[in-house]
Amino acid sequence: MKPKKTQHGCRIAAMVKHMKTVAQSSTNGTMQVMVQTFPERKDSDVKSQSFFREANKDTAIELAELNERGAAITIFPQRTDGQGRTLKNIKGIRYLVADCDSGHTLKSLQALAVTPDIVIESSEGRFHAYFRVKCAPSEFRPISRALAAALKSDPGSTDAAHVFRLAGTINWKRNQRTQLRMCEANTDAMSASELVEALGGQVPINHKPGVAHDNRGPNAARTGDMPSADRVRDLLSQIPAKERTVWLHIGMALHSWDAEAGFEIWDQWSKSGLDKYDEATQRPTWDKFDGGGQRTIGTLYYYASQYGKMNGATERSWFPTSDGDVAKFVATKLCETLRIVENESCRVFVGHRWSTDKRAACRAVLAEIEALVQCAERADNSTAKTLLKRMTSYQGAQRILADMRAFPELDAKASDFDQDPYLLGVPNGVVDLRTKEFRAGRPSDMISCTINATFDPNARCPQFGAFLQSVAPDRDLRRFLRTALGYSMTGSIKEQKAFFMLGRGSNGKGTLTRAVENVVGPLYSGQMSPSFLKSANKGSANGPTPALMALQRPRILFCTESERRRGIDEPFFKQLTGGDQVSGRHNYGETESFRPRGKLLLSTNEMPDWDRENEALWRRILVIPFAQKFSGASRDNDLDDKLAAEASGILNWLIAGAFDYLQTGCLPECAEVQAATSDARKRADSVRMWIDAECSRSVKSKIAAQDAFDAYSRFTGRHGMEPMTIQKFRLRMVSLGFKQKRINLGNQYVGVRLINI
Repeated sequence: MKPKKTQHGCRIAAMVKHMKTVAQSSTNGTMQVMVQTFPERKDSDVKSQSFFREANKDTAIELAELNERGAAITIFPQRTDGQGRTLKNIKGIRYLVADCDSGHTLKSLQALAVTPDIVIESSEGRFHAYFRVKCAPSEFRPISRALAAALKSDPGSTDAAHVFRLAGTINWKRNQRTQLRMCEANTDAMSASELVEALGGQVPINHKPGVAHDNRGPNAARTGDMPSADRVRDLLSQIPAKERTVWLHIGMALHSWDAEAGFEIWDQWSKSGLDKYDEATQRPTWDKFDGGGQRTIGTLYYYASQYGKMNGATERSWFPTSDGDVAKFVATKLCETLRIVENESCRVFVGHRWSTDKRAACRAVLAEIEALVQCAERADNSTAKTLLKRMTSYQGAQRILADMRAFPELDAKASDFDQDPYLLGVPNGVVDLRTKEFRAGRPSDMISCTINATFDPNARCPQFGAFLQSVAPDRDLRRFLRTALGYSMTGSIKEQKAFFMLGRGSNGKGTLTRAVENVVGPLYSGQMSPSFLKSANKGSANGPTPALMALQRPRILFCTESERRRGIDEPFFKQLTGGDQVSGRHNYGETESFRPRGKLLLSTNEMPDWDRENEALWRRILVIPFAQKFSGASRDNDLDDKLAAEASGILNWLIAGAFDYLQTGCLPECAEVQAATSDARKRADSVRMWIDAECSRSVKSKIAAQDAFDAYSRFTGRHGMEPMTIQKFRLRMVSLGFKQKRINLGNQYVGVRLINI
């Protein structure tokens, strides 16, 4: 026997069912819904806001909590771009909703000639009846009003941007729960005008099927050149739906022709390329198209002529008649391989990655113009030839490229690139670190970085393996090194750790750093100076910060020889390792915010002088010990060159480390790393270490300041440590609670004294 649901559980279930029924598919394959909240109860602390959420139980629980705090929870039943719920955000109509405040019961609604798909009782005797329909956004308002007149429902709820209460939530206006009375969505939507007529309403003549558009597209009344739907299908029958670029271009053209009818035609044509067709991506891709006129039906004529299948005296090929036409055409052709970034720099997809190269962009534009010239010559179109030939120069291509800035589908932000943390760009393709799969790069990868080393699955690195055994004899330490460095090759900052390679000189840590840096190269890695690590946040708050902005792309940050005396910029170190947002700007640029994803690999002889009780710092640190010493015959002066020759093999070693990390989700345990980190923490606070070893504490004790510093300096010397300066020593003593008191013979510290050794 199933347990009964609690009242709260019933509310959540109703919310989830209502959301899932009206949800729309998103680009990542999830079902999402637009939610609007506003304060309804007088004591509510919830602000008015709208947001896109996945239609699931977690969202329902979140919304239930907001509802309990006095908010009204409403949802938007139409298809949007996910950016808002104004008319400009509406990408399609999915429901006509009648707001029936009186005169209806659940039985009377169920008895209608067309049964509603969803019925919500918003409060006692008040219903929202949802009807699944096909309707163009431009036709919605008059048809919605006709429905309201037919059902005698509220005419104030007939706007396409209207929202309705979510089932299962409390209506604080009437202090009643909104009930889900019926939810049996039809799979097939019916014509909105047919629905209204079936319910006894009258649809304005201009909004009946076929009357307004005559099956010719939205601009047919204004231009006699707009093809009919049959003509569009005829053109499409001559174009194979096999190439993604062509598929996108055709979709854009049909969207500009008719944002509603065009989708069904595009979807039907797309199915002809069965091996490429993906139903889940069709509608989200269509909704992203901009119907602002940047793509025209001329694209269909162009592709039909390109495939050489247009016949008959009535057929025509499209040719540009202005610079703007050429810019539109070239932008359409290059929409997958050209991007114009905010600062108006051009990025072109070349080989396997996006490259910032305006000359390459101009050459790509020029190639498309020259192809048009050849078509015009074959068609003997003198007007097009005259127009195009004056553009067949580098300067002409530059002018067209400048005009192409008007097309939003070419827009990109710097932050759009290199966002997948698990894809690694290599000179000859892309490696997916999650699977170790190697493949060709795609424009959709949005990769602009590549490492230095070429990927070769068969490459080995015997010299590197022997080197690792010499610097890290312990097998667990070698495994830790491989996993930690492999993790550093990803864009993930999950571990929130910095790796300190600690040891006196000539121990191999510099050689290892150079070998990895040679593989990774300058695009995925960066150099951080010790002085910047010490004082990253110093300087003018409004001044340029080029060193900070250089942290945007690197996945691994190398830093050498931190200075014990200089310490570290603790707030910046926490930001860097914790994935917190930082703000800065390039010279002459605007302020930008971003999250660094570089893992700090710091090679040092001494740890910075930190308070060993500073848990916030020490939880972010792992110390990798380098205890070996290489000199004389054991030192190989040609080792750097030998390891450089094994770059592809070392890359495979790093990829294996990244794969291991992503499979387990954590760094491996290593006793030597744990011991080195613990010891470094003890030794990091050299003043406290000296006090614990050579001093005693009592209220009446005191010691001359100079004697204390001299004893401290001798202590650090005996232990191979770098002492603090006398000024920093004084500050540390005071911070530990030993007040400095001035007497005739000089300064002294109170509360501490030397033990006779």
